[in-house]
Amino acid sequence: MEAPKIPYAMYEALKARSLDYLVPNLNLIRNNTVVLMQENRKFIEAFMVGLNHEMCRELVWREYPTDSKGTIFSYFWEPIGSQPSEGDIKQIAKWDRPLSGNGLKRDGLQDRTIFAIKADLIRRYPDVEFYAIMIVDTQSGESKIDWQKFFNNYDENGKAPIGFNLIDPEIEARVGEDTLFLGYPIPPKEIYQNPENYYFVISQAPSLPRFGLDSKKNPALNSINDLSWADFSVGQGGWIDPCQKYFGFSDDAIWDGKNDSNTSAIIAQFTLQLPVRLVVPANKLVKIE
Repeated sequence: MEAPKIPYAMYEALKARSLDYLVPNLNLIRNNTVVLMQENRKFIEAFMVGLNHEMCRELVWREYPTDSKGTIFSYFWEPIGSQPSEGDIKQIAKWDRPLSGNGLKRDGLQDRTIFAIKADLIRRYPDVEFYAIMIVDTQSGESKIDWQKFFNNYDENGKAPIGFNLIDPEIEARVGEDTLFLGYPIPPKEIYQNPENYYFVISQAPSLPRFGLDSKKNPALNSINDLSWADFSVGQGGWIDPCQKYFGFSDDAIWDGKNDSNTSAIIAQFTLQLPVRLVVPANKLVKIE
């Protein structure tokens, strides 16, 4: 028989009882810290079985027509992405494996890798973006990766350069205003054995542009993004004049140095800041014993 569906992330119910049920000793994580954790699929599936069992008993008590085989709760985590999600577990009546083997897309795979971050950044910028980078070409090393070239290629083409794969998180969980857990479809064992092949990126959302100039003067001016406040003098009224000097940047698509009039387009072009990105190597988060 069909059963009602309640598409809520049930980690919230667990968190409401005690944070230690969700993440033991979470209070020991210092502020402005990132750590890697491992999803406990056995616990999650056992919790979801008990949750659905008790809800089915409640339906029977209230004389709701049911055969007690329906899966009412199927979401433990909050899903991420535009693709529709059917939850974290299969229909319980169709389980045919021991605990930890009854996920939807993850049958037979290990637990997810959980990237946990507790920081002021999450509170101030809740729309910050996250993804992981996997090196496909294992001959590459951290010292050989030109991250500026990598992200220039990514920004221009919308995909990772050859030799790299981008991995988006599948699920998330929030605790308070400053703590976020993100689940990646990467077996923790793979990261533990090959940490040098994985990087986690924290990126400013492209939809939230920033305008301004660098606080410190750059020794070389190669592009508009190198401009600092020291490169301009303040004119009458306390405003800078971006047209007081022609820099001749190749990425200057608006001003050719011949037009002396300031426009909002010129000012926006000179002050638009590139997205801020932080790359965290997995080998800085894994302790090899």
